[in-house]
Amino acid sequence: MKVKHLEVTVPWGLSHYFAPNGFHPIYRALIDYKPEVVKINSLDNVKLFRKIQKDRKRFEYLFSQINKLEQKIENLNPKLIERKYKEYFFSPNMILTELINGDIEFHHSAPFASLKRPFIFHCEAFAPIFMPFAGQGNNKFLKNKDLKEYYKKIFAHKYCLGIMSHIPETLESIKLFFNDPIISRKLVKSRIGLSMNHFSGVKLFEKNSLSNPIFLYINSAHQNPKNFTKRGGHLVLRFWKEYIKSGREGMLILRYPKTSFKELEKFDIDFDFIKSECGKSIIWSQDYLSNYEMNKLISKSNFFLLPSASLHSVSLMQAMTFGTVPVVTDTLGIDSFVTNNKDAIVLEGMNSAIWQKDDDTGVLFDNYKQIHTVDDDLLSQMLINIYEAVDNSTYYNKLSQNAIRTAKSKFSGKSFSKDFWRKTLVLYQNNQKLFNKNPIHPRRKRLLDNCLISGDQWSRVFESPTQPMNRSFLGRGSVWELSGNIIQVNGNPKIELEDWSVMSSFLGRKQMTFAYELCELNSEYIAPKEIIFKDKNKLIEKLGIGKGNNVFSKVLKRFDFSPSKKLLQFIKCMRYRMKSSKSLLDIDLIIEGFHGLNIIRYFHIYYAIPQPEGQFILEKVKANSYSVQFSSLTFDGMINQIVKNIDNFEVIVSEPHLNVIISNYYGFKISKFLHKYYAILNSEGALDLNKFQKKEYSIYFIGVDADQVKNKINNFIIKNYILLDDNYLSFKIIKYRETYCAICSLKNDINLKNIFKNGDTVYFSGRSSYSVRKQVIDYLHQNQVLVVQNYHGFNIIDCMKSSYAILQSEGKFDITMIDKGTYNSLLSGENQDEVKLRIREYLNDNVTPIEKNFHNFNIIKCMDNFYAILQSEGEFDITKVDKKAYNPLFSGESQEEVKLRIREFLNDNVRLIREGFHNFNIIKCMNDFYATLQSEGEFDITKVDKGDYHLVFSGKNLEEVITQINDYIKQESKNIKVSRDFEVNDFLKEYYLPSLSQFKSNSILSFKLNATVSEGIVYLNHNLEFRLED
Repeated sequence: MKVKHLEVTVPWGLSHYFAPNGFHPIYRALIDYKPEVVKINSLDNVKLFRKIQKDRKRFEYLFSQINKLEQKIENLNPKLIERKYKEYFFSPNMILTELINGDIEFHHSAPFASLKRPFIFHCEAFAPIFMPFAGQGNNKFLKNKDLKEYYKKIFAHKYCLGIMSHIPETLESIKLFFNDPIISRKLVKSRIGLSMNHFSGVKLFEKNSLSNPIFLYINSAHQNPKNFTKRGGHLVLRFWKEYIKSGREGMLILRYPKTSFKELEKFDIDFDFIKSECGKSIIWSQDYLSNYEMNKLISKSNFFLLPSASLHSVSLMQAMTFGTVPVVTDTLGIDSFVTNNKDAIVLEGMNSAIWQKDDDTGVLFDNYKQIHTVDDDLLSQMLINIYEAVDNSTYYNKLSQNAIRTAKSKFSGKSFSKDFWRKTLVLYQNNQKLFNKNPIHPRRKRLLDNCLISGDQWSRVFESPTQPMNRSFLGRGSVWELSGNIIQVNGNPKIELEDWSVMSSFLGRKQMTFAYELCELNSEYIAPKEIIFKDKNKLIEKLGIGKGNNVFSKVLKRFDFSPSKKLLQFIKCMRYRMKSSKSLLDIDLIIEGFHGLNIIRYFHIYYAIPQPEGQFILEKVKANSYSVQFSSLTFDGMINQIVKNIDNFEVIVSEPHLNVIISNYYGFKISKFLHKYYAILNSEGALDLNKFQKKEYSIYFIGVDADQVKNKINNFIIKNYILLDDNYLSFKIIKYRETYCAICSLKNDINLKNIFKNGDTVYFSGRSSYSVRKQVIDYLHQNQVLVVQNYHGFNIIDCMKSSYAILQSEGKFDITMIDKGTYNSLLSGENQDEVKLRIREYLNDNVTPIEKNFHNFNIIKCMDNFYAILQSEGEFDITKVDKKAYNPLFSGESQEEVKLRIREFLNDNVRLIREGFHNFNIIKCMNDFYATLQSEGEFDITKVDKGDYHLVFSGKNLEEVITQINDYIKQESKNIKVSRDFEVNDFLKEYYLPSLSQFKSNSILSFKLNATVSEGIVYLNHNLEFRLED
């Protein structure tokens, strides 16, 4: 029975999944393009945190289950693999995995299955499957028999439906290692690909000239700073020195936390050269980059340098999508992605150096100790191959364009998702009987149903760091970003893996707060709540400074906020300095990464310090220990100082932190700054935060994500638009304020509210009606595609949401000519099939019979084409031509061409029925019978039509033709007087012996009479036998 609904538990947001990069971008396509029958359930940590915080009693069942499981784990032998596995898994995570509703679980990289219901497993590499007992770079786990048996039980379990991978070597390693027929049967090859949403907002930029190319080196998807040399960073630095020394120009961008020079001393790196080039030919950014920023950086680069020891598929597919030529090693699995000299530069030697075969199992394992044995060889190959690409634009362009084509054809996220879910649904369907007998859901009371990630929040979790990323450390706490969550940690404790669990705070471990945005923490991430004055105005009145013009009041006017708020900040500062027991530190991170600086409010004063230089410490400010620092009593004053002095200091940053997310959304520009999104009219230029704070923009919107801002823009337009043209080439032309907009729904919505609600639109904006109409025309010209050429004399064109057909003879299609009546025969529809139907209807109305019963065929003219069909097929219908319902069918540009086709067909279908019947051959051709004299040679229907046969008989059956032959012989028999020798006369030659016509008329025949003789008269008949003499 076909699966109609499947709920899938995806526990990737739990703390044990951070090591294998929980919401790994490689799996986003499976969420974005899932089929309708699939529903994804994944825990939203913020929702759960807030619900437990609000009503802990409601979750008593959850805590009781955790306690029971912890006791069971505690009773296990500490040396057992099972105990170590479950301790790493962490009992709260195990219970939460079970409680997330779902028919099956979906795990990746390492099999953290609850084994309480079916699960699907997908992985890229072999070694990480055994996390935390093994990882890439060593093979000790291969010798651990207990480990092997424990994982065998997981994969051979009846609830394991399938083990998928896109790397053939990984599937082979699993097969060899376990050597178990049950597990081997579960191995499934999958596709792989990235969701197009992964590239949202980033276009394919034009690359720099090869005379000054950009080279990019970045770390992995999770931007972990600990694998610089494993990704070949040391080789990149060595390469760059040689590249610059060769006299070439270019830029090397490194997106990576700077590695200690001491760690790199053994790799023959010229540190003086690196230092001298930083800020010149080397841009070294240490900041964490958002997905948008990373894609933008990759898109602008010419080469993507990744001479790594292991495969990094996401980075590789990102580069190929933008045509940024990858430079990679031949490590295991790379040939599933690229081909040397076709779509990448592949450096040889890494595979043979580090990948070895285990003697006992035959499994390939990587030995990272051997990485640097091939450094010099790899560097040499980098120089030779990159120089060739830089110096030969034809070669480079081939690599770049092929990379784009490979990404589109092999790494489509939609194809990956379609393939994965199709196979998953089949596996689930085929095994339903197995697990339907056993209840798979524990008594869970559906506790977590309101704590799941909603459909519009997937981009948040997938575009956030997959491992904890420190965003700031100020005062008494730190702030981290992880899987779409902002996490506040009190103090500066050592944080273990399990501490990142949302349950940590409720189980007496680390005190953490989970939020979506930094601003939601309300400065509580710095310290516990300060003292609160219940009535600030009364306090101000008592002090006599609320409304007066005294000195204190004038000072307060210099502050950004209300006098009451500034007063409290000032009082707190005084009390703090006097070490009052009632006062706590009041410090707040206002802006992170503004031109590379963090702006901090310390009580009533603003400070700015370089972001890479760590936490804010007042003593360092007083000692002037920061490389750059500013202070001001007002926020505006701080911003002005930074902008004014921006040319006098240098803080290396990769991209401005103010990013344009959507350059034109119905005439608005949407930008992201920190964790908020802003929208202003395009006509008002680039977003200026100072103007925004002063409300100097005529229209503006702000939201926590792009969708929220879009909705505000949509609502504004719906309330304020004026309709100028309801149907301009399928577009609506509207005006709001001073902005004109052309909007077309690709879903055929007429109502403007529905158009905004359903999305999927094409739109243009400008400052005049003419400009948007011109944009519409340009767009339509660019997007009219000839999809079918010469469909029964018509060309079919797709344009926007419609298809059109015009006669080939009318030339190139121009959609703007439709309303002008330029085309004589214009047909249109919503799609190609509908247009083809219109063409067939049009053609059937224009059919002209030309000739009936030409050898059982009717010949018809339809437009400029001629057709022939069997009479038995009835009336001609062009639809049957498309469906290939006519057999046979002949067509051509003229009547004679069609007849020729018929004759050729008939000659190919000749069958000899009788040979030598009274010197005639009788032939069947299709449904007709023919007889010609044997002497006339092979039968040819063309000779019948031309009258080239001396004698030919035809009929509808064999008997009819035989009768005609016999009648002819009787009628043509003659009485001839002959002697034993006589001269052959013309009469005899013509009527009785046509086979002798090649001989001269005076030839002498001697023959044996085989005829009737009566009274000296010989009656010659068709059985005459003769012999020719000289």
